[in-house]
Amino acid sequence: AAFEGEDVSRDEKLGILYKKRPAQIDDLKEISGVAEVLEGKLHEFGIYRYKQIAMWQKEQMDEFGERLNFSDRVHRDMWVHQAVDLHFEKHDEHLTPQVDLYRKPQRITVVKEAPAPAVDKAFAGEQVKTDEKLGLIFTKKPDQVDDLKRIKGVAHVLEEKLHDFGIYRFKQIMLWNQDQMDEFSERLSFPGRIERDDWKKQAAEFHNEKKG
Repeated sequence: AAFEGEDVSRDEKLGILYKKRPAQIDDLKEISGVAEVLEGKLHEFGIYRYKQIAMWQKEQMDEFGERLNFSDRVHRDMWVHQAVDLHFEKHDEHLTPQVDLYRKPQRITVVKEAPAPAVDKAFAGEQVKTDEKLGLIFTKKPDQVDDLKRIKGVAHVLEEKLHDFGIYRFKQIMLWNQDQMDEFSERLSFPGRIERDDWKKQAAEFHNEKKG
């Protein structure tokens, strides 16, 4: 149904393929692990859209891993679920992948978080509160707002959702602990993305860049 009216065919090993380059194509290089050369190879197979990759089954993941000479890269970099995320951000349509691989984010060991007093000091004088599940959140939109879209993996839709939760600054994200990362992963309906794209590290870099 996602390809109704489009010039595509179904290949048993490769899934849905375009018979010719469609008028609208997605930037497959946005998928972590896909650079220009790999994007060109995917085009040669007839892969031009996020939704094609989003609907791959394990057989297609394995097949493309072999044909692209990266036996486990499709699995390791979670192309399918990246494609689901990117398709949603660009086309505001949530697709349900055909595989459950990696849907549950793997819990990782993180360094000890900054103590509460140091965190509170970073927001001295601002209208914030501490939420047990979400960390420090603004109770209303602050005068100074960071461009959260600079974080890889955060487009306009996700930025608005973060604002709805009271997240407006890089320094809020950089101070998340593991439980808060897990909570936001669930609430944003993108399991594993925060860790995969390392939002904490990106947020810390952008915050320090702003300070400098």
